[in-house]
Amino acid sequence: MTLTISPENVYISIIVFLMVIQIFQWKKIDSLKSEIDSIWAQIQTLTVNVAAELLKLKHPKSDEASKKEKS
Repeated sequence: MTLTISPENVYISIIVFLMVIQIFQWKKIDSLKSEIDSIWAQIQTLTVNVAAELLKLKHPKSDEASKKEKS
């Protein structure tokens, strides 16, 4: 019994293999997009917090005055 592989079968198997690799890459890209969105959300939160702290450091007297008014 001999096994013959025609060029058409080789081409089809290469195409199927490349399609599987492409699907795997699409899944990885989708997971990477969600990870990047998460990182951007963290960066946004960090910048807002840093800006708030900088404003507190820049105007400490206004914070003390508002605390005295509340007391």
